[in-house]
Amino acid sequence: MDMSNGELSENNLIEDNIDNAYLALLRKIRKNTKGRYSGTSLKNDLVEIPNAKFGKSWYFTNYDGYNIYTDSEGNYIDADYNLGKIKVATTSSNIITLTNTMDKKEGTRAYVSESNVLGQDADYIYRTVKVTIESDEIISKIDGIDANAGNSFDTSENDGKTVSFLAIQKISKEQAEDKIDGANYAKNTVTYILSGTDGTSVSLLDGAQISVAGGYIVEYIKDSGTITIQTISLYEERGNQNYVYAYNIEPEEIKNIDIDTNGNLWKVENGIVYKFDNYSEWDKIYKVDGSMDNLSVYDENHMIIWSEDVDVYSIKSEDTEEIKVEGYGPEEILAKKLGWIMNTDGSWSYNKPEYIKATGWLYDENKWYYLNSFGIMQTGWINENRKWYHLSENGAMKTGWLNESGKWYYLNTSGEMLYDTTVDGYKLGINGDLIQ
Repeated sequence: MDMSNGELSENNLIEDNIDNAYLALLRKIRKNTKGRYSGTSLKNDLVEIPNAKFGKSWYFTNYDGYNIYTDSEGNYIDADYNLGKIKVATTSSNIITLTNTMDKKEGTRAYVSESNVLGQDADYIYRTVKVTIESDEIISKIDGIDANAGNSFDTSENDGKTVSFLAIQKISKEQAEDKIDGANYAKNTVTYILSGTDGTSVSLLDGAQISVAGGYIVEYIKDSGTITIQTISLYEERGNQNYVYAYNIEPEEIKNIDIDTNGNLWKVENGIVYKFDNYSEWDKIYKVDGSMDNLSVYDENHMIIWSEDVDVYSIKSEDTEEIKVEGYGPEEILAKKLGWIMNTDGSWSYNKPEYIKATGWLYDENKWYYLNSFGIMQTGWINENRKWYHLSENGAMKTGWLNESGKWYYLNTSGEMLYDTTVDGYKLGINGDLIQ
């Protein structure tokens, strides 16, 4: 960014969210965690966790052999410590409850490996993991399931004193009040054996896309207009027997599906809008024009349904009755909705009372947004009254330190980019970037 002429390159306009999350994580994870981590460099290899549509992004990485999950502000959890409760029975009738991967109880301990993130919802991250239990005695049961029944458990090592199995873990994004050797870990974790109650293993679909809704894991594969679905139910029963149940749905032809902000699957077919119940059935929700065959869904109360071949559009909104217009584009229909609206080109606008589009600065739910003279929400760098501001990918104004294309900038509490000054002992140049 050249402050002398105000010109921005295309790269300057693209916010590198992963870099920002990495640097925020780096600042927080290296504070007083030497007991947990060796202090080796944290690589900038964060990967965004799926299923963050319209929501807050979370990322995962591996640091010093531990799986770390973090939000964009560096609020992280070390996912490899908390196990929840795994009950292990040995041949001497001892029942040991393991709650973490550090403590060894009565000669028995557990550790995790082969982690693979499945997805997330608003409160939890879901992953598959291999759990290995080691004991001084022969292990007979895990969470009430016979270790020698079915095919879920590998008892081939160490004469049955070592047992491993695959599991799904539901890991809370909220940090525990305590720390492990200075590091933050999840407040709650539940470990579900990938097995039924009889020890028969449950397999996930190979190559499936995954959505998480209402505590269910929904796998689906789209192939040439045909969709195959398998749902995974997570069960927690009294006596701490945590297991899963898989339900397979016969493949069916579906032209178009969409996922809402809560992870629910939707389809439109023969004039009916359906919502998947996350188990086995498609529930009828709305009736629309029979020619409509596409939909874009935010949630049950906010969606657009349309036909590619006929100028017919329908909008469902909690602010309005159903709107169905023939011969008009969706822009005219969207103008009847209050609050935030997603335009047909994917951009966002905000309708004030009397359906007037907001322009300029807009304060909504404790965040500032900027909409241009056409009422379109802006992202990236903007220059307003000779002052530079930066708006995140979701439009919210940024404050504090910002990493943009490998350069650091500082935005004060009003969002204004500072330049040719010193902040926290760091010198900023005339273009606003940190002088190394």
